[in-house]
Amino acid sequence: MLGPAELIHRPALRRLLECAVVCNNARLERHGDEDRVVGDPTEAALLALAAKGGTRGVHHRLRANAFESVRKRMSVVVQTEGREGAVVYAKGAPLELLERCSHVQTGREARPLDEAGRAAITTRHDALAMQGLRLLALAYREVGPAESLDELDAERAERDLVLLGLTAMSDPIRPGVPEAIAACHTAGIRVHVITGDYPLTATRIAREIGLGGAADLPVVTGAELAEMSDAAVHEVLGRARWCSHAPPRSTSCASSPC
Repeated sequence: MLGPAELIHRPALRRLLECAVVCNNARLERHGDEDRVVGDPTEAALLALAAKGGTRGVHHRLRANAFESVRKRMSVVVQTEGREGAVVYAKGAPLELLERCSHVQTGREARPLDEAGRAAITTRHDALAMQGLRLLALAYREVGPAESLDELDAERAERDLVLLGLTAMSDPIRPGVPEAIAACHTAGIRVHVITGDYPLTATRIAREIGLGGAADLPVVTGAELAEMSDAAVHEVLGRARWCSHAPPRSTSCASSPC
């Protein structure tokens, strides 16, 4: 991990770490010789990442647009130390946030994001997801002088963003999970799994826990499920083993065979 001295020469990474701190609702508290997480573990991991780079992200939050399962992202409008004017920082599911970006940060400059650039980012994203990593994208934009802070809701704030990059996290499988899945299969119990993970990430994790055995592992997304009739959902339950990118209101849509 680069330290504060090296980050001077890596402005894009420095700003990504700043976004990781500022667009965040968790906090790390020091108890004796260890840090303890207060809040969401994923957000705490971002704080730990930024802390290793010596990034504090001193700021005054002016507005927050909370995470929503439909948007799959959150954003904040802040006044940061050492900068004039307000800034929007956003983080969320990479492909959904990428759709809201018009530029990508390269060194000290933000260059237009063309279709070739989007394809390259998507390819890199999918390669990491296939390793079972959970990914987030981080982005920002400067608030224009004519923009009213009171009107910067999610739709207005989360547009024409500058993509800063992706973070990839490993969430180790808990001990005993593969054995529990195997025991269910042996007992003739069909296992249904619903997750918010990206389909490629979900597939890799399913393999690691032994879901479905050696069989092919069809995955149904929450968006696909939402368009299905009751009869279609019933048919899916007989063959699908995993439902990915599922919003909280989704019903069951993933299973493993007995």
